[in-house]
Amino acid sequence: MKAALLLTAALISPAAQAQTPTSSGVYHLTACLDSHYGAGNWTPRTGIGVGTDIGPALSDCVTAIRNTTGRGRIYIDPGIWLLTTSPPTFTGIQLEGYGSQASVVVYNSGAGVAFRYIAASPCFTGGGMRGIGILLESGFGNSAAYAIELKGNSVCQPDQTVWEDLYISAVGRASYWWDIFHLDGTARTAPQGVRVGSMHNIQLFKAHHTGLYMANAVQWDLVNVGIYTGIGTGNDVWLYGAGTRSTNSAHINAIGLNYAGKLHLACSDGHVNYTSVC
Repeated sequence: MKAALLLTAALISPAAQAQTPTSSGVYHLTACLDSHYGAGNWTPRTGIGVGTDIGPALSDCVTAIRNTTGRGRIYIDPGIWLLTTSPPTFTGIQLEGYGSQASVVVYNSGAGVAFRYIAASPCFTGGGMRGIGILLESGFGNSAAYAIELKGNSVCQPDQTVWEDLYISAVGRASYWWDIFHLDGTARTAPQGVRVGSMHNIQLFKAHHTGLYMANAVQWDLVNVGIYTGIGTGNDVWLYGAGTRSTNSAHINAIGLNYAGKLHLACSDGHVNYTSVC
């Protein structure tokens, strides 16, 4: 399936999906946009780099969640949306789309991270993404951009996250992510790493450094995860440890893990298990 197909999908009217933000911890993107820019003062992505930046509106809703329920959910309405300014972190927040071909976010930058799950005080856990397509905008070449990053510090890590039904690629032939899904839990050793997560039904396309990188991930399951059409080492999978037991990925169960490059296992604790790896 090519990224171009995503951009020809019929759009459902964003205004029809709007919902007034409340203190319940549940928001819709269109309501966030109305609140930030004013109703009728924003547009979805209508061309290469053309459309309203959803980043500031998402930041407003993240702040509202942090100040009320702490954790919550933001629905990404059907449509194609432009993201230029990435919010600081979504840790503890579930981003929910209407399917990876229906709710599509185009990241309009050649650097930075589209979606950060960076743990900081207070130590929010949980959240993740479901039913969303993420595309790197056209024309960025071999970029320095990450699609998704999970990272913490010696105290806080983005534990217990769920990632499901994601399609991540790029618009056109001339844009490549640096890393697509990048997890680094090496800063925390007690308890160890980024703990207890799952990745189900995920396609990762068009990286030029690494498709899937997991350092010090503990108790994760990967089911039907595929890495394709990268260049250089962009089709590779890293399950990485930094050389000591307290910084090694452990208890990783992979079923139907597909990759066009190499699988790098730099772990030494003996608890990485695979079923039907190809």
